[in-house]
Amino acid sequence: MNKIWEFHIYNYNMKNFFIKKGNTLPDIKLSITDQMLSKYDITDDMMENVAVTFSMIEEKTGNYRIANVGGGLTIKNNNDYDKLDDSKYEVFYCFRVRDTRKEDVYLAEFKLDFLGDHSGGITFPIDDQIRIHVVKGMTKTSVISTTGTVSGAFFPSEINTFGDSFDDTFK
Repeated sequence: MNKIWEFHIYNYNMKNFFIKKGNTLPDIKLSITDQMLSKYDITDDMMENVAVTFSMIEEKTGNYRIANVGGGLTIKNNNDYDKLDDSKYEVFYCFRVRDTRKEDVYLAEFKLDFLGDHSGGITFPIDDQIRIHVVKGMTKTSVISTTGTVSGAFFPSEINTFGDSFDDTFK
């Protein structure tokens, strides 16, 4: 996993997360520590059969920006543990462009719904919410494409300085 794009929440008081307007990275991740599992009687069996959703509301109005959208769960193996985080599980949400199109402050949380024999659910963080700041960026870019469309990224390896594709140049 690319460590540049990871944001972990270790402090379980009010958590602040920052993302630029219109961006989809970094993903937001919340570690579920062994201490939390023990405190709320959550077993490994329960965590292996769970649905994770993510919600985010505008702090000022209470209007939903994201309402119960599917998130994910990572089950770490022993090699994935690091010094700051002793958790075996991590819930996450991958932002979409529409999620971050409005600069504002939002409150968010993850909901875990246990399926099968262990029906029930729990919301994390328990004691508060995550405060998400969608902030204005300074960089403005335009995507250039050799096909005349603006979807997709332009990769310099696809074109040489003469305007021919590399495939045509080296035939």
